[in-house]
Amino acid sequence: SFATLLERLERALGLPERSLVFEVQVETTQSIIDRDGRVALPGIVDAAGGRIVGAHFGVFDHTAACGLTGHQQRMDHPACDFARHMMQVSAAGTGVQLSDGSTNRVPADDSAAAVTAVWRHHADLVRRSLAHGFYQGWDLHPAHLVSRFAAVFAFHRDHLEETTRR
Repeated sequence: SFATLLERLERALGLPERSLVFEVQVETTQSIIDRDGRVALPGIVDAAGGRIVGAHFGVFDHTAACGLTGHQQRMDHPACDFARHMMQVSAAGTGVQLSDGSTNRVPADDSAAAVTAVWRHHADLVRRSLAHGFYQGWDLHPAHLVSRFAAVFAFHRDHLEETTRR
């Protein structure tokens, strides 16, 4: 297994035990529910022998595997919600950090209108992910960094008073 290979590599290089870790991409339907109908992520995490530190949701491969057409392959599709919530529930308490997928919408050109439209769309998706408990995500375009920062900041700012009281 990959975990065994990493263990051997650590010994050969004189590295501390379990210093080599990795992250996985969760993008196939079988990485959510296996062919026997079991929740799959715990088995994946167990097989890694404590070396998985992150699991990233892959929107486009997952939705394609579900048979969705291109225009339905998007972060806010219910199939993605189901998969992400299965990841959340099955990874709870394991120490594995979850990361949401990305949008493939990018500005069609450098015009202010095109960039602003993508920022709004992406910020809405980031806020949606945050509301669902996914505090990490990854982006495909540099323009997404602006909208991610703004959405994360605004999300936490909007709930600061309530959160502080708790």
